Amino acid sequence: MMFRFATAISIVIFDILKAQRPVEVNIQSPSRQPVRDPSYEFVTGRKEQPVGVSQNNLFGTPDGKTLSDHAVRLLSIWMIVLAFSLFVSGSAEPPAMKTEADSGHRVALRIGQELILTLNSNPSTGYRWMRTDTETPVLVTLGKPTYQPGGRLLGASGVELWKFRAEREGMLTLKLEYRRPWEKKTRSADTMVLHVTIH
Repeated sequence: MMFRFATAISIVIFDILKAQRPVEVNIQSPSRQPVRDPSYEFVTGRKEQPVGVSQNNLFGTPDGKTLSDHAVRLLSIWMIVLAFSLFVSGSAEPPAMKTEADSGHRVALRIGQELILTLNSNPSTGYRWMRTDTETPVLVTLGKPTYQPGGRLLGASGVELWKFRAEREGMLTLKLEYRRPWEKKTRSADTMVLHVTIH
């Protein structure tokens, strides 16, 4: 978002630079009286321009600089913003992708990094994955899990996608169980465990 905005502003400023055509206009009244100049009035808000004032072009500004001068300054600022946005977008950690095959393993995350679990599931059987560890501010669940069917056949299995984000430094054991919600006293059909370290 920041990248597109900064790029658009840079293009506009380049267009301003190309449109500028310096025109020397020396405004001085033979009678040494104040001169009415529409461009001066538009820029400064003053109706009369002092005698002997010289402007580089019709788009001069009260501080003695042209719009081209200000456009160069703005362009420099926006180039810095653009470079910063590229740095931020390029330095973001990609999500850590894990499956049931990674159960029991350790995973290291950086603060702000996401963890995505892809777990086999078949909701037509009544089973679904449930997080059973005590959720802490260290690793938070991002919304509800989403289900992606594996085919068009009725009752075909698919996968559940769970998303988490590392919020604080710390360690925890992330645990999910594959079970029917109403069968709380029975053993889970499957378990997913990850030992997470956030730094």
